[in-house]
Amino acid sequence: ILDHTMDLISLVNIACSQIMSTQRANAYCSYIAHYVGNLKQVHPTFNFHPNHHAAFHIYDYLILFGPVHSWWTFPFKCLISVLQHLPTNHKSG
Repeated sequence: ILDHTMDLISLVNIACSQIMSTQRANAYCSYIAHYVGNLKQVHPTFNFHPNHHAAFHIYDYLILFGPVHSWWTFPFKCLISVLQHLPTNHKSG
């Protein structure tokens, strides 16, 4: 369980680092593959979810866009724009 947890911590640390390189992205890919590959062994009753598949695509985004902190808030900024344009009759709540 400790090794499994350390894989998760390591991949999160790499993804959230301020600097990204191909070597770090490859390390992320290795950690996520090891983490997901061992989920059933560590937690036999666990069922996989789409997030586990999506986590593999973060590697592609690390290569294309760099460190996660530079692009992870983009979807939320888009949502704020949508919410700002909803009619509220200038009333909060």
